[in-house]
Amino acid sequence: MVRWKSLSAFHFKREPLSSLTIEIRARARLSAPALNKLRGEFIGIQDADLETNVDDIPALVEPLLNDKADVVYGSRFKKSGVQVHRTFHYLVNRILTALSNILSGLYLTDMETCYKFFRADVIKNVRLKSNRFGFEPEVTARIARLQLRIMELPVTYFPRKYLEGKKMNWRDGFAAVVHIVCFNLWKRNTNSFKQSLPRHYLRDRDR
Repeated sequence: MVRWKSLSAFHFKREPLSSLTIEIRARARLSAPALNKLRGEFIGIQDADLETNVDDIPALVEPLLNDKADVVYGSRFKKSGVQVHRTFHYLVNRILTALSNILSGLYLTDMETCYKFFRADVIKNVRLKSNRFGFEPEVTARIARLQLRIMELPVTYFPRKYLEGKKMNWRDGFAAVVHIVCFNLWKRNTNSFKQSLPRHYLRDRDR
């Protein structure tokens, strides 16, 4: 977890409010009880393997600071420079994202990205059941039902090999498909949000 003292070393286009706090939680350790303990005004999700570049954080947080977005995803597939991806993981990620887009109604280029930043009053009021790699499809399906300003920005990506500790395999891909279908169709109308969720985030039909 990274707190504001660590983030003060980053260069932002404008100085954040003095009262601003940001917390970043490793995805593998993310859970509903863990989210409830966070006190930041914005909450970020990051993998602990550092396949992405922490120097991209300021650009991802900037739209939240400027009140131009409620949720920001960092996409590994929007980078202007040429980045080499592992073919199998690239194809799996694009297929999973396409399936999620079709069922959720959002248009994203990288649903499975490890970099996701939220307003705390959004993410802390979503009832999440999944952990590990099930988190990505579930949280995307949940926020798709809300009236949010969602932005996707490019991030740098340095893919690891299995010998370097890469853990994803075909079972994770299959589990992701199940989660995408489950939370976009089967559990779409379950009690997904807490009563404390600000009403202006709800679509008219859900109020």
